[in-house]
Amino acid sequence: MEMEKYLQKIVQISLSSTPEDMLKTSLEICIEIAQGSSGSILGEEGPYLQFLFSEVPELIGVRVPFDSIAGSAMTKNLVIYTHAPSDKRHFDGVDKQLKKTTNYLLSIPIPSIHSAKSSGGEAKNAGTLQILFDKDVFPDLGVEKGPREFSLGDFKKSGMNNERISNIFIILPLIAFGIEVMRL
Repeated sequence: MEMEKYLQKIVQISLSSTPEDMLKTSLEICIEIAQGSSGSILGEEGPYLQFLFSEVPELIGVRVPFDSIAGSAMTKNLVIYTHAPSDKRHFDGVDKQLKKTTNYLLSIPIPSIHSAKSSGGEAKNAGTLQILFDKDVFPDLGVEKGPREFSLGDFKKSGMNNERISNIFIILPLIAFGIEVMRL
């Protein structure tokens, strides 16, 4: 029942406010559902990947390399869980700017609202949702030794896809819609 209230809130905001407000609310709900400490929504803006929305206003508009964790999740269609300080792909420009260290990071690709048929081939992802955690929420994975990467299908079968994380997948199409409306 709680999930229904979350979805109603997002839809109400999408009808009565800006796409930015919808993305902000969607992100806040995803962080709450996952019991994370923070999070961001990144999307492709021209030849760059950049923060479209974050709980940290200074990050909005910051460009991130496509070979980063967020870029890998988006371009390779992978769910990535990692200990950011030990992952070579972690873009530390953000941490330096904020004087903060990202600890554990879950990156989830945001599927595009465009079908593969309408785009003339394979559908691209619209962006990446990143949820940050202060503590290791999946200690059995041992991500200090290296990131764990899952295809979407494998992730949905894994032990990581518990109820709180699987509920995020319900919100992803709304986030993709918000990203598309922002682009327009």
